[in-house]
Amino acid sequence: ISQALEAADGSEVTVSGFLIADRDGNTRLCSVLLESDPPQCGGDRIDLLGFDASSVPNSKTPQRPSEIGTARWTDSYITTEAPVIYCRMGGSGSGPAPRPHRS
Repeated sequence: ISQALEAADGSEVTVSGFLIADRDGNTRLCSVLLESDPPQCGGDRIDLLGFDASSVPNSKTPQRPSEIGTARWTDSYITTEAPVIYCRMGGSGSGPAPRPHRS
């Protein structure tokens, strides 16, 4: 994650981290996986815009019927390539993707 946070806009970077996706379609990679249920993002994070979290092998989802489809995560790092322009700092908001930065 640190390489992507320091890369120039438009650079193609390889990013590794824990995958966290929520029911609203927000998908991010995190440097730390917090032990909540479902897990949450901690440390440095990058939102991956347009990333299909359901395509990640061995990703986990909540097992309680009321929570199925509300989250997806990995309990180990995954690696993906992404142009920095398609990544942004974690959080909510709209508009164009700003350059990522440290949390």
